[in-house]
Amino acid sequence: MTQAEIAKSPEPLAVRLSDRHVAMSVWVFDDEAIVATHIGAGLGQDSVTMHLRRHEAGGPFDRYVEHFESLWNDAAPTGAR
Repeated sequence: MTQAEIAKSPEPLAVRLSDRHVAMSVWVFDDEAIVATHIGAGLGQDSVTMHLRRHEAGGPFDRYVEHFESLWNDAAPTGAR
């Protein structure tokens, strides 16, 4: 996401920092998610990115969202450190 896109948001975007090791990025949008894995010693473009949609309870979408929510809840809002 570019700074120009962020500037279009009517509200500030929430950002949190975590001390936990994170080997992926997860962006959640309602019933869809983008999951980008981070492969050690590789560049971002060398990693696998998945577009997930919620199709069933307990499926891959829900598992990644649960992981995201766990990280989010354990992380500190920026400026709180």
